[in-house]
Amino acid sequence: MILKYSLFLLLTCSLFILSIQENKDYCVYKLPDGRIIDLNRATKDTYYNVHDSKLNYNFYINICDDAKKQCNGAKYGGIALGPDDACATHFTGPTTESNYKIELLDSTQPEKGVKLTVSGGEVFMGRAESMVVNMNCDSSKEELTFIKEDFLEKSIVYQFNLNSKYGCIVTNDLPLGQFGVGGLLLVLSFVALLLYFIIGGVLLKFKFQKTGIEIIPNVNFWKDLPFLLKDGVMLPVDLIKQYTNKGAYQEV
Repeated sequence: MILKYSLFLLLTCSLFILSIQENKDYCVYKLPDGRIIDLNRATKDTYYNVHDSKLNYNFYINICDDAKKQCNGAKYGGIALGPDDACATHFTGPTTESNYKIELLDSTQPEKGVKLTVSGGEVFMGRAESMVVNMNCDSSKEELTFIKEDFLEKSIVYQFNLNSKYGCIVTNDLPLGQFGVGGLLLVLSFVALLLYFIIGGVLLKFKFQKTGIEIIPNVNFWKDLPFLLKDGVMLPVDLIKQYTNKGAYQEV
C-alpha cells in the first residue's frame, strides 16, 4: 500500500513539473530591451467567462490554452454559448502558434499591455471569425468585459477587454511563470526524496528480504531524526545559557 501511494505521488509531481514546462514561446512578447510580457501566466485551469445580455451569449475564453468548455464536442480558445449552453459559435480555432498574434497596445508605452489576436474561428456568411483581447496591465483587479461583435468585410471580430496583472511586463524575468526557480527546486527536491524512499524500499524488500519498517532506507537515522533536530535546536540555546551564566558570576 505504501509503495502504491508513493508511486502515485511520484506520478503526480512528475506531471506537475511537466505542466510547468509547457510554457508556449508564442505567448511571450519580447521587448527590444530584453524584457518580456508572458501571457502563459494568464492561462486559466478552466476559462474566463462573461455574459452579454444584448446577444444573450455566455462567452468562454482562455489565454494560451483552450477554454475548458465544449462547443459541439470540441474545445477552442474562445466560444459563445446561447441559452441552455447551446453552441452559438467558436470564434477562434484551437490554441496553436499559427492562430496567435501578440502586439503592443501602444508601441510607445509597453507598460499599458498587449493586444492578443486569435484567429481560426468558424466561417459565417463568408466571414472568418476571430477574437481580439486587449490585455490591459492592471495589478489591482482581474476583469473580463465584452466590447462588441464587429462585422467587417471579410471577417467577424469578437472584441474583449481583460484587465490583468499578466498583461504587465514581467519584473522577475523568470521563465517559469508564477512558479519560479525556487518552487521548481523545492518540487524536484521532494521528488528526489520520494525516489530515495521508493527505490530504497523496493531494494530492501525484494533483494534483502526486509519486512515491516525495516524496508525504510536508513531506518535508524529516521528514528533518531527527531532527537537530532532537538539537539540541533538546543545547541545554540545551551551556548547562550553558558554565555549569560558567565556574565552572572560574581567575584568572592
